[in-house]
Amino acid sequence: MDEERKLLTVVFRPYLRENLNTTSSFLSLLRGVTVIDKQWADVMKVKELKSPADVVDKILDVLEDCQEDGWFKSFLNALAHDNETPKNKEIQKYITGFKKFEDMSPYKGLLRACVPSLLANVIPRDLLPHLKSLSTEDKQRINQIIDHRCDTEATMELLECIQRGGDEWFKELITALLANNYTELANYLRPPDEETIEDCPNPVSDSSEQTQNEDQETFHEEANNDTNQSEATTLAVDKDVDDVGIAEKDDDGKEKAAKGESKKLNLRNYQKELAKPVIAGENTIIISHTGSGKTVVAVHFINEHFKNGQASNELSDNPDTSGGVVPVEKKPKKVLFLVSTTNLASQQHDLFQSYLQSTLKLCYLIGETAPLKSLKIVVENNDIIFLTAQMVVNALQKNDVTIDDFTMLVFDECHHCHGQNPYNEIMARYRKAKIENGRATLPQVLYADYIGKAFSQQKSDEYAKKIFANLDVEAVSIPNEEDEEYRKFVNPPEEIDPILVEPRSDDDDPFKIEIEGIMVEIETMLKEEVIKKMKKVPQTLLDLLKFTECVKGSSAYEQRVETFRTTCPESVKDDDALLRLLRTGGHYLRVYNDALKMNKICRIKDALNLIKEFIKTEKETRSEGFNNVDKDLIQLFENREKELDFVSGRSRYENPLLTKLQEILTGEFRSKPASHAIIFCTKRVTVDAMHSWIEENEILSEFLKPEKIFGSSEMTSDQQQAVLQNFKSDGCNILVGTNVVEEGTDVPDCNMVFRYNYMSSDVGRKQAKGRIRKKNSKFYMIASTEFDFEKKDQANKVRDLYMIKSVRTLSKIPTEELKADLRVLQQIDVNDRIRMEKLEMEKRERRTIEAYKLFCGKCSAFACFSYDIKVFNDSNHLITDEEFYRERIRTEKHPKAREIGDDTYKYGKVFCKNCSFDWGIMVTISNTNFAVIKIVSFILEKCANGRKTTQRKWKDSPFKVEKLDILEFKSTNSDWSV
Repeated sequence: MDEERKLLTVVFRPYLRENLNTTSSFLSLLRGVTVIDKQWADVMKVKELKSPADVVDKILDVLEDCQEDGWFKSFLNALAHDNETPKNKEIQKYITGFKKFEDMSPYKGLLRACVPSLLANVIPRDLLPHLKSLSTEDKQRINQIIDHRCDTEATMELLECIQRGGDEWFKELITALLANNYTELANYLRPPDEETIEDCPNPVSDSSEQTQNEDQETFHEEANNDTNQSEATTLAVDKDVDDVGIAEKDDDGKEKAAKGESKKLNLRNYQKELAKPVIAGENTIIISHTGSGKTVVAVHFINEHFKNGQASNELSDNPDTSGGVVPVEKKPKKVLFLVSTTNLASQQHDLFQSYLQSTLKLCYLIGETAPLKSLKIVVENNDIIFLTAQMVVNALQKNDVTIDDFTMLVFDECHHCHGQNPYNEIMARYRKAKIENGRATLPQVLYADYIGKAFSQQKSDEYAKKIFANLDVEAVSIPNEEDEEYRKFVNPPEEIDPILVEPRSDDDDPFKIEIEGIMVEIETMLKEEVIKKMKKVPQTLLDLLKFTECVKGSSAYEQRVETFRTTCPESVKDDDALLRLLRTGGHYLRVYNDALKMNKICRIKDALNLIKEFIKTEKETRSEGFNNVDKDLIQLFENREKELDFVSGRSRYENPLLTKLQEILTGEFRSKPASHAIIFCTKRVTVDAMHSWIEENEILSEFLKPEKIFGSSEMTSDQQQAVLQNFKSDGCNILVGTNVVEEGTDVPDCNMVFRYNYMSSDVGRKQAKGRIRKKNSKFYMIASTEFDFEKKDQANKVRDLYMIKSVRTLSKIPTEELKADLRVLQQIDVNDRIRMEKLEMEKRERRTIEAYKLFCGKCSAFACFSYDIKVFNDSNHLITDEEFYRERIRTEKHPKAREIGDDTYKYGKVFCKNCSFDWGIMVTISNTNFAVIKIVSFILEKCANGRKTTQRKWKDSPFKVEKLDILEFKSTNSDWSV
């Protein structure tokens, strides 16, 4: 059986049975395989009468006997283009990741393909005596995992360790499998061009070893020849990146070329100039407008980086014992391409892949594609890695990788390199190493089309210099904006003067009148109960209640009521009923305030739906824990619901902002029917509302095909990419989204951007404007006069001019003088970080070991003691008291169950058993279940004096939390039965 057939019909059969969605779209695409088309009636019969898993089995059984060329590729394409089911696209990427054997040694590739079977069948302790390349420490650790965790995890650890065991590891694994009668698995692992194991009387004889070594030498020799030949020739062409990279076999069983040819890289003259300082080895910041092709410049200089040889000839500054200079250890070139959002990782990877796939190994890591164990292994097996900066920070903190593992860093959108941003956390390590070692430890490139914020020219100069210091900039690369070629490709849009619209009058806004009436009733209820139940009202609580003086429907009201909710427990003691009223009432006021804010920019219907969804969720998740307060608060709304439903359907109450937007959209799309537009909104709920408005609008729905797009917390990267691809292929002609599209996302067909009552920073403004690539495009801002956006927008324009001047000023400073200035700032930063670390340590030391009680933040029901809490991986705060699980919580299945870390799986939600308030999530760590709680959901009471407090983040906890050693916990709690 050839490797593709074995991979799909044997190795992945259990996985496909469980995960593959046999949608009509997928099956129709699969009919391109002749043998499926011939048995179509049988497949449909199984689909009609049996389970989805049976349909998968039927398809795999048909494919198992298929002799048609290209069937495997057709199967993957059917998955990749199934627009009905994003999950199938994830399956395609998952299988393709295992299938790309050319990205690893042939043995590692086969091992990776057989991992599911090995995990399911092998008893790891049986293999250990035969694996001589494993160290004693490795074997002890694996035995410990067997004793305290499970065989599956131990096998995974064994497979990871064995690959570090020298040249004999693969032979030893085959021997171990045979010695324990895993003959079928041993045969799977045997490379396809060698004899099967059962045909070899002595699989580890000298002749077998010689054959294996010869095969390894042949593999490496061919790989080197391919690389050298590719570097000596011009990069060639292929436009369809999605269809490359899958190995196929000729009729005689020989493998065809596994990689497609690359596109030819034709640089414009100004792009060559932009890359020069980078290629010269200087740490460079490239600042150029959107559309000028900065990413293609990056392709060029990274390609040159690899062409310049695979080893470093740099000399260390440290003398050896004889007084000479010690050469730096030679190491392969490794490039880390850092992005700020997950969708940019795949976007940049795909562009690079189209140019470099013939010569270099590339991969991107996002969400579920991120390595479960080690980034280091990914780095070892690839040349260029695309991923978010936070992933790198995590790996650096675990010492999984170091800065020295890379020969070049590329920061996409590098204006983020400030404060506590992950970009700056990475560069802080770089700067510290540079200062301690007296030199930089790796070449580096940084590029962006903007730097950032400032409020005066002086502040702008200081801010730009600080960013340059953070990035260790040595050279600034800026194009000549008067260059004819440059102007040809950079197409700034026409900036339309801000369109400001008067809001509804109160007479035309019955929704506002009714909701403000409800809010006044709740405020009165809270004040009366405080006076009634407290003999002497503390001044702190009276001050907190002053939130009622703020204008309803404003951000100020939102902030003050939130402060009231979170801090009132400190002023209310020994009256749980009053505390529950104050916190619950505050929550309702916050929701009503959000609805008033939405009503200002959307339909009454949308604002009303926001409240209805909240009430519905309260009833569905908390009704068992309702008391009279909850019922009274809901009744206040239900008493007015019919009237609100009536006014929400009246056209006379249409929002003037929407009327103006409809007018502009209609005029633009009727004059240019092929237009593509983006509407930027502030919040997700506004995006949902705007999308619904377009779909339900009789006029707009005739010519607009809207799609929504959100950030990674709301959409997976695959879902984001599917939406963007739909936008590019005319399946959608208007995107409604949050600022996820604002930064770097490639939408070349976009010719209009609307900022709908949306005001970001000067950087965000520049980024939003940069989404427009076509000539004769337009950049709109439509806003209510109530928000004073025009002045803010004008201020952002001025800051933009400040920063342009600052960058050009810095670019003219002599190199050595600039370096000296930046070194001063870098030393200050290192000193500041040392001081902050010391303060943070002192803060942790001040945390008390005295006990605290945790009470529900909604109903004040007792939850646990502080000593029942343990922290795992510095982030997951777990409950280790079994009574907590039996008596105090109820759980539900999590709607977004997934892996959230090393050996950590999120599967459930945790609620207060008394009032159903959300307390956190259920997780599985090393096959052991725990509740992970949010400190913001609780009131903390010090046992010694009864003082109450609340905190939003665990880092501000007043008590110490011990770390959880999962192995020790399992060994001492063998009867743990959560």
